[in-house]
Amino acid sequence: MKAENEGRIKLAQKHAFKITLIYLLVGSLWIVFSDMLTERFIPERYDVMLVSMTKGILYVVSTAMLLYFLIYSALKKLTDSEFKLSKSEAMLRTVFNQAPIGIVIVLNEADKYLGNDDFPSINPMFEKITGRTKEELKGCVWKTITHPEDLEKEIMLTGQLVKNEITSFSMQKRYLKPDGSVSWASKTAVPLIFEDDASKYSLFLIQDINESKKVEEALAESERSKSVLLSNLLGMAYRCKYDDSLSIQFVSDGCLELTGYPSQYFLDNGGQCYVNLIANEHKVKTETEFENMLMLRQPYKYEYEIITASGQRKWVLDIGRGVYDKNGNVEAIEGIIIDITERKQNEIRLKFLSERDSLTGLYNRRFFEEFLEQESNIGDIERAVILLDLKKMNSFNLVYGYSYSEHLIKEITMQLSSLCVGECRLFQISFERIAFYIKNYGEKNKLITFCDAILNLLEKMQVRHSLGCNIGVLEIDNCQANADILKNVSIAAAKSAENQETPYYFFEDKLQEELAREAIIKEEIVTSALDDADESIFLLYQPIFAAKTEKIHAFEALARFDSKKLGIVSPLEFISLAEETQTIIPIGRKILRKACNFIKGLEAIGYSDIVISVNVSAVQMLRSDFVLDVKNIIEETAVNPNRLTLEVTESTLLTSYESINRAIGQLRELGIRFAIDDFGVGYSSLARERELNVDSIKLDKYFADDLLTHNENEIIVGDIISMMHKFGHTVVAEGVECEEQKEYLIRNDCDYLQGYLFSKPVNMEKAFELLEKYN
Repeated sequence: MKAENEGRIKLAQKHAFKITLIYLLVGSLWIVFSDMLTERFIPERYDVMLVSMTKGILYVVSTAMLLYFLIYSALKKLTDSEFKLSKSEAMLRTVFNQAPIGIVIVLNEADKYLGNDDFPSINPMFEKITGRTKEELKGCVWKTITHPEDLEKEIMLTGQLVKNEITSFSMQKRYLKPDGSVSWASKTAVPLIFEDDASKYSLFLIQDINESKKVEEALAESERSKSVLLSNLLGMAYRCKYDDSLSIQFVSDGCLELTGYPSQYFLDNGGQCYVNLIANEHKVKTETEFENMLMLRQPYKYEYEIITASGQRKWVLDIGRGVYDKNGNVEAIEGIIIDITERKQNEIRLKFLSERDSLTGLYNRRFFEEFLEQESNIGDIERAVILLDLKKMNSFNLVYGYSYSEHLIKEITMQLSSLCVGECRLFQISFERIAFYIKNYGEKNKLITFCDAILNLLEKMQVRHSLGCNIGVLEIDNCQANADILKNVSIAAAKSAENQETPYYFFEDKLQEELAREAIIKEEIVTSALDDADESIFLLYQPIFAAKTEKIHAFEALARFDSKKLGIVSPLEFISLAEETQTIIPIGRKILRKACNFIKGLEAIGYSDIVISVNVSAVQMLRSDFVLDVKNIIEETAVNPNRLTLEVTESTLLTSYESINRAIGQLRELGIRFAIDDFGVGYSSLARERELNVDSIKLDKYFADDLLTHNENEIIVGDIISMMHKFGHTVVAEGVECEEQKEYLIRNDCDYLQGYLFSKPVNMEKAFELLEKYN
């Protein structure tokens, strides 16, 4: 730098000397030539002073012009040089400030960052890397912001650089930011040498490598995870060429444990081609699946069995995908093969448990339903299901215990299996239900013969009658929904219990129609039960006459159901369905409320002594809230409870004698009367009859009919009436349809008469008319 400055001074002196020399030369020449010219050409008559002035002026003008030109040229060169220098400095500062790497000049003697404002020494990128401003870095010792683990190495290298032992060095280091975080950088240091001040400064070039460090760390973590995965993988990772033999290029150490062969045994087909380990029954499917996935450029995933070096069979899961070149051709295949033997064995075990009955080992209902789904596509052939329902098996359990019952079921299924020949299969639908599935049986008689064979076998085992063996038969047609097959054959089995001729029953379209009718009734009674405004359930009233006065003593409220789709439905039909669906509870409340409103209507027209009888179901009576329901309705309608009689059947009492008799007692305390309906056709004992909390009994129509078929000496109706009177009960005779019955009952002191001889059930308006007529 000093030599350059001396060169510039010498150049300036040279230019100054040149200008002076030119000026002297031109001035001297002017004086000599001007005098010579004056003397020769200017006459003496001219004034010497004027001539001298003219020469002087000309001399000054010419020298001024000459000086202007010389000075202008020199200054122009100087201005151009300064402009170029300024432009170069601006460009240098721009490059310095916008450089994508950190640049900093360090004073070697103090190990400090140079903070000179006259020329750039710390650029913004270095500020960003270190997390400090230029003002904070000025005079800062670089050692103080260097990570302790990197400091020793950097001090050593810097010392060698300052001593000119090395010309430069590069290293990766960490800077400590003010917030305590670390910034990774790649540092390159070179000496900054000036001619007048050698090795006084150093230039540091700093590259931000935080992102690359993150990538390195992620890669290292990936490699670590990969290493851990491969070392703990229950199988092996592989890469193979896409050639005829799928030559293995890489295989992990897990192959020894998986296949029994070391990795070297597979590499480049040194000893064995892996494909040869695949069990023969899986090879074709595996290769087909493999080729299809490669063609579709999709990942490959398939399960198959291999045979290991020891001959053991193992289930494996092969997951892989193709590696393609830039033209889309398969170069190689990479993937992993995992040992899934234990999982597969568990799956097979679970599949067995899910498809088979744990007791008998037969296929269960779940499998049977799936099997029917598969069989539905086999075409137009004869198919049938025969269901054996051992309906008394639950009672058998209670008497003999589950162990004996299970042993018996196993023995029965083993014997029934002997009937499965040809296209016949046996299924365990539930503990007490066993099904046969038969194909291509030909005629219907073959099914009847098969049912007889079942019954004969059970007869030989001496369980046919004790277990209550019902058999349902369903011939399957192609239009039948699979979901309905088991349901319909179960219905047929239930119907077989009613079949007096044979203990088996064929499901028919008529039965299907009955089921459809039942479904409609159930749907409509549910709607009626939940909708208080629905009037499809209504009451008719049949009068009950006092035998001696022949006046109306009471009315029996009889529920009727008017179906929107079926019309009037018999009580025998809809009441049982209401009990089955439990809708008898809200329906019973609705009927009782209507009957109580009828009592209010009678009182309004002056008949406050007429009693209304209402039938109640066993389902109602057995509910804990039945007594409260009755109380609430009486309070709601404000009727006299003495005007209300509730009728229960003998079968209802047998359902739960103690609890029902207790409920009857609680309601009688309110003044409500009770009667036993259909008396004489049940199984009540006379001892129980005395204990009942009832007021009267209603003789079943059977006894009224008996009066017409036997002579008076053979009839016991009079004896029953007399006995009930001794128990303190009044007697109502139902089903009185002719004068002969009426006269006998009156002679034998029957209290009340009811039947078509007097009136059929009528609506409320006609009931009022009957009262006006007879009372």
